Order: sequence, then structure tokens, then C-alpha cells
Amino acid sequence: MKKTIIALVMGVGVMTVLQAEELLPKIAAKTVVEMKKDQKVDFQKIKIDDKTKYTIVFHGTLDGAECIEENPRMSLTLMPRAWVHDKVFDFLPKMRLEFFDTDGKSIGISNQISLPFRKHHKYSTTFYPLPNAASVALRVQAGGSTKSFKVDSMSFAETKDQGAININPVVNDSGLYDYSAWKAFSPGAGLIKTKNGKVGFNAAYGSFGAKFPLKANTVYVGHGFGPVVGYAVTLKLQMFDSKNKMIEDVKIYSKKGVEFTTPKNCVSGGIHIRSILLDEVRINEIPKGGLK
Repeated sequence: MKKTIIALVMGVGVMTVLQAEELLPKIAAKTVVEMKKDQKVDFQKIKIDDKTKYTIVFHGTLDGAECIEENPRMSLTLMPRAWVHDKVFDFLPKMRLEFFDTDGKSIGISNQISLPFRKHHKYSTTFYPLPNAASVALRVQAGGSTKSFKVDSMSFAETKDQGAININPVVNDSGLYDYSAWKAFSPGAGLIKTKNGKVGFNAAYGSFGAKFPLKANTVYVGHGFGPVVGYAVTLKLQMFDSKNKMIEDVKIYSKKGVEFTTPKNCVSGGIHIRSILLDEVRINEIPKGGLK
């Protein structure tokens, strides 16, 4: 029988979980954390490496508020968005990740999404930490119209090998509701079921992927493909320096792959895509001596 932990502060409140390392296994095995209207649960910071890809998974059950089961267009609320000044979907539960440096100072927030499913649903978020992050903390917050939001079966771990440096390279593998690989969306963009029954990402007229670390002066291969669905077709890898300035890009719309060498001041990369219904995009380092 599962044990339920209820946030005791009524209304707007925060329950700080002091021992995340102990709590996560308990949630996975037998514990449910329940939040009422506007309550927040802050999980303890977990040490991370800013060059490592991680995945956090939990299941959620919602009582109250309009849900995706009644309104499928609410899938848009699963797209990552800025935490600050975001009031549009406050009636729904949501999550975010906050990153901290070695001194414990907050350096940024990412991966805010709503949690819009009424029925017991598996939420999965894959991410790279912000540059120079030494720890991360998860916050889950009930919405303004939430009677009850329950979280259970939580896990946090390094992401299993996806066969690429970038996040969720094969769109169909991560499903119809996981937008971890993307950070900015053109109007009309989104994950859709294609004619062959698989999931693809409709980039519409210009969408951008979540950034991932790259090494300077290093040879990589990039490839991506999917049906063309508009004009000015674009699939590029953009490369950035430590000040987040875009310093170079390379076209990677190819099934065979395009080799390129990163600039001397490159620290990260991100995908820019337009007018493609994306099936797959991969960035991989070519080891010295070439691919076998």
C-alpha cells in the first residue's frame, strides 16, 4: 500500500524535501507526494556535472482544472517556457529545474512545463545542466485550480545512451508529449502523429533546440532528415561561445551525415530547424582515427 505525504501548508506554501537521496527511492517504491492549490514542493539539490545528460521521470495524477483529456490543444502547455512572468497556465500544475553553482548561487531556471494530464501519466524530462552548474533542484507546484496533484514513481539518473550528443535524437522514441529536445517554437510547431503512425516534430517556420555541450577544435558529424513541409527549408547546427554568442553554423539536412570541425571558442551547440517534419537529428563526435 502506498503512503501519501501531504503538503501541510494550506494555500501558497512550500514543502522542502531535505533528503532527496532518501526520498526518491521511497517515491519509486511506495510514496505519493500530494499538493493542494498553489502548493509547491522543492526537492533538495542534487550534485550534477554540466557536461552530462540527465533524465528525471515521475508520474502525476491531477484532480481539478481543465485537462488534456478534455482539450487536446493543451498539449501546447508541455512546451518548455520561461518561468519568470509566465501566468498563462497558472491554473495547471507545473515543474521546473533550477541550477546552482559551486557556491550554491542560483544561475538559472529551465524546463518549465505544465503537467496537464488528469489520469496517471508518466512525465519525462531529459536535459543538460546550464553551463557551470554544480547542482540542480526540482520544483513541482500545484495550479491555482488544482484540488489535488499527486506525484509518485520518481527517478533521476544519467540518461541512457541515445546514440547522439543532442537530446532525444529520434523523435518517435520520446513520444508525443516530451518536448525536452526543444526550447523555442514557431507558431504552429509541435509534436504530431504522422501518416505512418509515428511521432514527428513539425518545426513550422523556425524552431530551436535545447543546447548541448560541444568541444572546441573537434570533428563531429551531424545528420537529420524528415519530409519538407514548407519553404526556405533549414536544418542547421548552430555553434556558440562561452558568452552564448552564435559564432558559426553548418547545414546538416542529410541522411549520410555532414562532417565539420568546431571553432576554437565553441562550447555548445543547438539545432535550428524550419519547414521540416523532423524524424531524426543526430550530432556525434568523430573519434581520432575516424569512425569504424
